[in-house]
Amino acid sequence: MPDYTHILQEFIWQTADIRPEYPRVHRFLNYWHDNIEAVISEVNIADNYVTSYK
Repeated sequence: MPDYTHILQEFIWQTADIRPEYPRVHRFLNYWHDNIEAVISEVNIADNYVTSYK
């Protein structure tokens, strides 16, 4: 268990993923759940879907 459970640390991660399933995000969250004692309290996903480039 983390030393300071009352401290909330922010973690920002940017990655290219496939919407709407977000398999990379799910792999990361599953890994975290299985291997790291710290608890993730909240997950926010921001998506900037681009249909074409100019």
